[in-house]
Amino acid sequence: MKMLKKIALVSAISAISAGAFAMEAMDDEAMAVTTGQDGLTILVLPDGKTGTELAALGVSNAAMAAIDVGGATNNGATQDVGTNDAFKGLSISSIVIHDDDGWTAAMGGTAATANSGAIVIGTGGADSTVVFADDTQPIRIDIDAVGDHDNNGTDSPMLNVRIGLPTIGVKVGKVYVADSDAVNGTTTANDTDGTTEDNRVEIMDKMEMRIGATTLNIQLGNESQGGMIAVNASILGGLTIDNQSLKDVNSGGAIMASKLTVVDNGGANLTANVLINAVGNAGPAGAGLYVTLAQVGNAATGIDVTLNDQFIGDSAATTTTMNDNMGDIQIKGLNLNGTTLVIKGH
Repeated sequence: MKMLKKIALVSAISAISAGAFAMEAMDDEAMAVTTGQDGLTILVLPDGKTGTELAALGVSNAAMAAIDVGGATNNGATQDVGTNDAFKGLSISSIVIHDDDGWTAAMGGTAATANSGAIVIGTGGADSTVVFADDTQPIRIDIDAVGDHDNNGTDSPMLNVRIGLPTIGVKVGKVYVADSDAVNGTTTANDTDGTTEDNRVEIMDKMEMRIGATTLNIQLGNESQGGMIAVNASILGGLTIDNQSLKDVNSGGAIMASKLTVVDNGGANLTANVLINAVGNAGPAGAGLYVTLAQVGNAATGIDVTLNDQFIGDSAATTTTMNDNMGDIQIKGLNLNGTTLVIKGH
């Protein structure tokens, strides 16, 4: 789960990276003239991508068909190359997370395991990480500065940033564990920062997921929404993740499923209301990133989780047709509402 959260966090940051996108901005004066409202609006317009280009980055035709409003007009399999920019998106060849001190004795390891390693996501080409959307909807960022966030007569300024995301597809490259050249010193100043990795071992296969239209509201300064970042989403059709595979390298097998679907308990869509705060040392679990699941799924009964074609066995691609297929697994009424996740380094 921690790995999936890191992947999800990296993918979300990539989706709004200003350096990767072309932008159109309207200043206060222009907005006041055209709409009667002050503030700043930024429309994020990723570069156009054809289905053929996405296919070369490892995105499946099924994932493209689920995102393209027009019906996958150029899916890389049945259409001419480069004829239609049916999508917009970005790609990342590789993401490397260096763990400078490895698994230390203080965390349950030994002196032998206290050496640097790395988590590697993707190696480029068809093993890239891709975030993409249909070409009809940009990412919209609205920025407003408020002088008194609760209107109580006392100056308490706040910056409000509202980010509207269209339905997006995320294809995550394979996940590896590797050796790192980082060296942990006695102080941060003496550390040798990690720059390279080698001897990669694959531990997870690539995954594809679809996330429905989502609104993120970020408040800096005096917050009025109860958290620094508030996520409010009603995801049409729920959250879908295709082709999960956790590999047991030493034993040669894998735990795999063809599809994971998460929806409201008894429903067809997924409701998600999440608050995110960066908390200091005074937090109940110390400093860290606190993610509070105010509501995930039905407010009273939570979510339904379905795993299709769950099987444990040979990691070969043909395993889904063999006898080790356990069938489909359903978890109904999983109630996580009110749960807080704390993410921190060690």
